[in-house]
This record gives sequence, structure tokens and C-alpha cells, in this order.
Amino acid sequence: MQRLYWTDYGVSSVFSINYDGTDLKQFYKPDHTNYTGLALDIERGVDPPEVDLGEDITRCVGETETLDAGNPECTYLWSTEETTRTINVTTSGNYSVTVTNAGGSASDDINVAFNTPPDANAGDDAIIYIGYPPYSTQLNATGGETYSWSPTTGLSESNIANPIASPEESMTYTVTVTDANGCSASDEIFVNVVDVRCGKKNDKVLVCHNGHTICISPNAVETHLNNHGDYLGNCGDQLVTLPMEYELHANYPNPFNPITRIDYSLPYNSKVSIQIFDVVGREVATLVDDKLKAGYYSIDFNASNLSSGIYYYRMIAGDFSAIKKMVLLK
Repeated sequence: MQRLYWTDYGVSSVFSINYDGTDLKQFYKPDHTNYTGLALDIERGVDPPEVDLGEDITRCVGETETLDAGNPECTYLWSTEETTRTINVTTSGNYSVTVTNAGGSASDDINVAFNTPPDANAGDDAIIYIGYPPYSTQLNATGGETYSWSPTTGLSESNIANPIASPEESMTYTVTVTDANGCSASDEIFVNVVDVRCGKKNDKVLVCHNGHTICISPNAVETHLNNHGDYLGNCGDQLVTLPMEYELHANYPNPFNPITRIDYSLPYNSKVSIQIFDVVGREVATLVDDKLKAGYYSIDFNASNLSSGIYYYRMIAGDFSAIKKMVLLK
């Protein structure tokens, strides 16, 4: 339905009627007099906007949700103070928008929740040997409802938490863990494959005994491993064995000016944090904040922007935590 505004020349809003689109050839004022000499303006009515942001939304931390107010060619005001038709949100909260056109305004709101991803854990790195059992290792992932391993090479199954891995060469496996909210995270595990076969027929086993590599019968291996502290493989392989425990070493040199080195050890893949604090407990630097593979590490600390004094460095990795003191002398 359109509204017709009848106006005498020079005179505004004499009267108005609703117009349903019928023939305009003959019009009469409410007093039934002819409209001759009157100007006719037709204004199409504008309906106010209808705003529907939809149902509340659940997403995962790290994702982005786009909210759309609809109603093109209007003006928009979001609770975030943005004035575009669409906005991107990455944090949990209640979001509202007011949409305005010539016919009026309307509003709607929506709650967006971002769930924390699961704590994916692929388990500890492993070693399997060619030439001495076991010839496989069981992977043990935790943190989710469903699991997906890749690559699938050498795996008994790829969609369970604890498949059997029997790769023919060293390989890094990645597991994607998904929780009940549909959020996912990934972690890696390294399976080291070591060939310990020796002898003319490759029917004997390499063992490091008292610093010397020997080639012995498979039947004698267990005694060497259990009673002599020997290990499988060449003695040179000892250089790449993994630490037995977490350890934070004293920095060197200490006292120092202005650079010192900090060594630390990780027996497992771990989320590691190393921070520097002054004598009153204020954090002055973060040296490490990352997920690292098991192994031996060192990092240099440059204190050129700090004044002389006593400082502390703290390492947190898994359930391990240690603090040590250092002295900066300039």
C-alpha cells in the first residue's frame, strides 16, 4: 500500500489517503471536490528493518566467527562500536547490533562462546630396533574424544588413541585430537628406527659394552642390557640418547656481563617456559615460551639493557619447576 500526499501549490499536506495502485485519472478530496489544480506526490512506504543474528554460537579458540546483520543499505551500530554490516569476532561474549533505515530501527543480540581446544598429547618419543624385538611400539595419545594420526604408514590403525607403530624408517607422527565440543589440537611424536643388525648374515645384534661396540648373539643381548648397563646400537649412538630427567643448569659464566648461557634438559616433549625476574619478583625477560622436543638445549641471555644486580631465572616444563640465581656485574 502506498500513501498519496495531496498538496495545493504552495500549501503543504492538505490531506492524504492510502493508495492501492488503482487508476489515478480521477481523484477527489475528502469533501468530494475535484483535485484539479492540486499537485500529487506519491511516497512509497519503507518498512523498518527485521534483524535476526540467529541462534547462539559455539566455536573454538583460534577460530573466527563472522556476524551478519543483514538488511543491506542500512546503517549499523554494533555493541563493539563497529558500523559495518558484518563483523568478525574471536572472543566469547554477547554481541548486539542496531540496524536503522528510513522506516525505523531494530536490534538483536547473539551469544558467541569460544571453547578452549583440548590439550593434545601424542606421548613420549620412542625407539624401535631392526634386528632385536620388540619391532614395534604402541603410541598413546590423550586429551580428546577422537583421534586421527598421520601419516598412516606403519600404523595398525589411524583413528584410535593407541595404535601400534611399526615403521621401517624413522618417522614423525602427528595426532589430531578432537574433544566433545568439536575443538581440535595436534601434537607430534618421533619414532626412531635403529638398525642394530650385524654379522655376515645380519643375524647378530650390535651392543655398546663398556664403551666398545660388540656384535653378539640375540640370546646374549638381554644379559648385557640388564646386568652390565649396556645398550643397543653403536657406542657412538650414546651421543644422541635422551635425558633421563628434567634439569635446569647453572648459568655460565656467573657473575656475567652482559651475556650468559643457560643449559637445560627435557626427557619428554614439553611445553617450556623460561623467564627472568629481578630481585623483587618483576619479570624482565622471557627466554623460552614454546613446545620443544625431548633433548638438550641451551640459550643465551643478554642483559645489556639491565642494571647490575641479582636476578633469578625460572624454568617450567610439564610438572617440573626450578629457579636459580644469577649475578649481573657491569
